[in-house]
Amino acid sequence: MERRWVELFDKRPRTPSENEEKERIRDELTNAVRLQAKLLFNELAEVGIRIESVWDLVNTSASYPEAIPILIKHLSKPYYYRNKEGIVRALAVKEAKGIANKAVMEEYRRLPKEDPNQPWIFHYRWAFGNTMSVIVTKDDLSDLIEIVLDKRNGESRTGFIAALAKIKSPKVIEVLHKLENDKNQIVAGRAKKILARKAKAQTRARERKVGKQTMSSDLNELKEEMSGLAVQIANGFGIELDYSVESIRQVEKILGDIHKEYKKTKDEEGLNGIALEFAAYIVKVIEKNIGPVRWERDHPEVGADSFPLYLGDGAIFPFGWCSKRIYDGSGDNVWSKFNYLVLKQDPPSEKNKFFGKLFSK
Repeated sequence: MERRWVELFDKRPRTPSENEEKERIRDELTNAVRLQAKLLFNELAEVGIRIESVWDLVNTSASYPEAIPILIKHLSKPYYYRNKEGIVRALAVKEAKGIANKAVMEEYRRLPKEDPNQPWIFHYRWAFGNTMSVIVTKDDLSDLIEIVLDKRNGESRTGFIAALAKIKSPKVIEVLHKLENDKNQIVAGRAKKILARKAKAQTRARERKVGKQTMSSDLNELKEEMSGLAVQIANGFGIELDYSVESIRQVEKILGDIHKEYKKTKDEEGLNGIALEFAAYIVKVIEKNIGPVRWERDHPEVGADSFPLYLGDGAIFPFGWCSKRIYDGSGDNVWSKFNYLVLKQDPPSEKNKFFGKLFSK
């Protein structure tokens, strides 16, 4: 019956008799769906909730905490999928948080897999992830990881990925990086967007914190913290920084990736904080491998907030290096500058052009 209704719904143009048939089938389907859920409606009525369709709950702005246990009970019953979809969508409320989670995921696992010949299955399966993104708790971590890494779950994983992203755990970042390379482009795209959003939020928080601290504290006291934050950012890129001279090559790679993202979005928020953190990391590398240095906030000629590093008889500007690499691109290669100005090796061929790019943006 439903297949015939879909055929008539999609058909253009329809004859008058076909329009009549479509409306008749729709009414019959609606009545059949309501009749099937009569037991659910009766149980809801017993707690003071009177509805004609489970979708009445989906579309109401009123809360219905008394309905949650009843909806969970009926979720596992062999209803027609429109009734089941209505139940799972009705559970996408804060009152179901931590209560309906297991039932929602168990029912999702029992669903048929996505089928291009049956597009309704995708929308049905997607509703479960959408509900989980509302009611998720930290206790759902293992179940969500299992669901999102199972490629058989297809595109409907996107809602579960959004749910997973709300849990604070290093495992979440690790899983999101795996999903960046998923063959399903929708899934991969969702993971990339969430990672970018998380990185931006972290850099905003760090920039605010570092900005306040550098206004009132000795900059050298903050080197440990800021260089540690650079290490954390590197971990998010799957790179381990070990404070070796060679690790500056990895810094160059990370800043290059950040530049690519900046080119796409033109969003500068948080980037100065990142540049300062990697500058602190470079300072720590020089201290560990080259010798003692003096790091200050202002330079008498270059100006305020240029963060000069005094090495030997002169000053270099690692904050400027990192900032310009992020904003301007590969022409401001941090490894090349480190190699030439710190290690005193391999001077670049375009020497004058290179020196013109040493300072901050």
